[in-house]
Amino acid sequence: MIQHLKDHDHGALFAGMGLGKTATTLRAYVDLMNEGKMKGVLIIAPLRVCTVTWVDQIKRWGFSQHLKVANLRTKEGILAWEDGSADVYLINFEMISGRGSKKGFLDQYVGKNMPVDTLLIDELSCLKANSKRTKSVIKARGYFNRVHALTGTPSPNHLLDLFYPLKCVDGGARLGKFITKFKERFFDSDYMGYNWTPKRGAVEEIQRLISDICLVRRSEDHLEIPDCEFIDIDVSLPAKVMKQYKALQKHLVIALKDQIVDASSAATLINKLQQFTSGTVYDDEGGEVGLHTAKHKALAKILSKEAPVLVLTRYKSEMKAILEAFPEAQQFDEKRMDDWRAGKIPVWVANPASMSHGIDGLQDSCSTIVWMSLTYSLEQYSQTNARILRTGQSKGSKVYRVLASETIDWTVASTLETKNRHQTGLMSAIGMLQRSIESQCQTSRQSSEPKDKTRDRFDFFR
Repeated sequence: MIQHLKDHDHGALFAGMGLGKTATTLRAYVDLMNEGKMKGVLIIAPLRVCTVTWVDQIKRWGFSQHLKVANLRTKEGILAWEDGSADVYLINFEMISGRGSKKGFLDQYVGKNMPVDTLLIDELSCLKANSKRTKSVIKARGYFNRVHALTGTPSPNHLLDLFYPLKCVDGGARLGKFITKFKERFFDSDYMGYNWTPKRGAVEEIQRLISDICLVRRSEDHLEIPDCEFIDIDVSLPAKVMKQYKALQKHLVIALKDQIVDASSAATLINKLQQFTSGTVYDDEGGEVGLHTAKHKALAKILSKEAPVLVLTRYKSEMKAILEAFPEAQQFDEKRMDDWRAGKIPVWVANPASMSHGIDGLQDSCSTIVWMSLTYSLEQYSQTNARILRTGQSKGSKVYRVLASETIDWTVASTLETKNRHQTGLMSAIGMLQRSIESQCQTSRQSSEPKDKTRDRFDFFR
C-alpha cells in the first residue's frame, strides 16, 4: 500500500476497514518528503476523521510525529496555509465548497503558489454524486501534482458510483470525462432511464481500466478477526398498526390521531414506512405520533444475555423511546469513550451517522451490535459494523437486526445484501487482476536479474 502511493502520482487505496490506510499513507508521505519529492498535503475527510483520527495518528507514529498539522477550520489553520508553516492541512468535506454565492475553501484558496503539492481524499465514496462538492474537487485537482484517495467502500450502491470518485483522482482519464458517455459505453437503461444495468463484459472492462491505479486490499484476506454472526429477529407489528402501515403504503397519505402523514414521493414513502416500523412516525408539521413499541421486547431479550451492547437507531424519536424504556441505556457521547472501554456503560444508543467514520475503541469492550432500524447506505452500514469488527476485537461478534414482519425492513435488509455482494465482487475481481499483473512483473524481473542479487525489504516501522 505504501509503495503504491509512492509509485503513483494519481492513485487510490481500496482497502478494507482496519488495514491501516491512515498509517500507511503517512509513511508514504514522510518518505516522499524526506526524499524531497513532496512539500505538503491537503487532506479532505469526514469531520471526525479530519479533526480526530488524522491528528491522533500523526502523533501516534514515531516516523510522523515531527509533522506540523494545521486545521483549516480555524483562523490559525488558514494563517498556516497562507504562510506555509505546516506539512499537513486538514479540512472536512462540508467546507470544500461554498453555499449559494459564498465560496468554499477550494474555490478561495486552491491555485498557484500553494504550500502543498498533494491532495488526499479520505473516504473517496463521499464524492460519488455530481454535487457542488464533487465539482469543486474535480476543478481543484488540476493544481496538485499528486492526487490520492482512500476508501473501504468504493462503490457502495452501484458501479455507476465509481464514475465521479475516479474522475476526482485521474480527471476522467480512465472512465471518461462525462457521465453520459460513461453510461452509454458501459450500461443499458430501462425505457424510463431510471435503472441502469451493465452491458455484457462491461464489469470486467471497468475493473481492468481502474486496476492500475486502484490497489485493492480486503480485510478478510489480511486480518485475523474472530467470526461474526449476523442474526435477524422477526417482529410482528400490532394488527392495527399493520393495517395503517398498509394503508399508507397504498394511498401515500393517512390520518393518525387527527394528524396527517403524507408520503409525496417514493423516497418519502420509504422513509415514512421505516418510521412506522421504528414505532414513531412524524406528521407533516414534524410532530411525533407514537404507534407501538413492538421491537422493544426483542431488544430486552438481547440485553438480558449480551453486554455491553451498541444499539443503533435512525430516528431521534426511536432513540428517545429506547432511553425511556431501558434505564440502563445511555445516549452515545464520544467524550465517554474511556467509560465504554472500561465496561461502565452496558447499553449505548447511537445514530450510525454519528459513528460510521473515525471512531475507534468500541471493540475494546463490545462485541454486540443491535440494529433497530437499518440504513439504506451500505457504506454507513459496513463502516458502523466495522467499529467492532476490527483489529483489537478478541471475541466472536454478533450483529442483530430487528426487522418487522412483512414490511420495508426486510426489503432494506435484502438491498444491503445485494449491494454488499456487488461491492465484494468488484474488490475481489480487481484484486485478482492486480495479483496477476504483479506475478507477471515478478517473473519478468527474476528472468532479467542475476540469480544472486538480493532485494531490499521495505520496513514499515523504519
